[in-house]
Amino acid sequence: MVVRGAVASAIALVVAGCAGGEKPEDAPARVAAYRCDGGGRVEALFRGGDTLRLFPPGGHATRLTRARSASGARYTGGGLTFWDKGDTALLSRGGAAPLECERTGKRAAWADAAVQGGRFRALGQEPGWLVTVGADRITAKLDYGRTVVRAPSPEPTKRADTTTWTTQTGDGRQLGIIARDEACRDAMSGHRFPMTVTLRLGDRRYRGCGRWLVADHPA
Repeated sequence: MVVRGAVASAIALVVAGCAGGEKPEDAPARVAAYRCDGGGRVEALFRGGDTLRLFPPGGHATRLTRARSASGARYTGGGLTFWDKGDTALLSRGGAAPLECERTGKRAAWADAAVQGGRFRALGQEPGWLVTVGADRITAKLDYGRTVVRAPSPEPTKRADTTTWTTQTGDGRQLGIIARDEACRDAMSGHRFPMTVTLRLGDRRYRGCGRWLVADHPA
């Protein structure tokens, strides 16, 4: 029958549309920054409502998935629970008492870097510097941003507690990033990070703190 054929075609189109629907990692990103009890800073990268990449105080990026909750949006994963209630949130780690957090409206720089394809990021002070490792390129902003250096991004090497990237800039200088699994506190902001980082460019050395921006990191 023609009617039955039309209905079958419509059902097939609906099924195909669902199968080819937007994946969580392809959904538009939304980022937010929070200030928690004790001065800790948390950043969140939301995608599609069901997944969340969280940047907790002193930790690497962690992937959380949405869980059932009576109110708000509760996400769990990696030993963390993040309960988003709009302008406020609760963050708990393991069996510790939850931290109360408040959205600040400030730029979520680490989450933004992840949205732009960054995999690892580090920063330091005096002089201020920042380096972002992407899939194809490393970008270093040195001397308070007055100098920008770019180089191809190689596969990192991991030995014991140290991850290293070694590459070369277009003008022939060696650029190296040595990230050690050792707690670090930024001298200016006081924010805590899980890695102590040394950036080498030629004969210059910059020291600071960093973390992975992706949940599937080798740390």
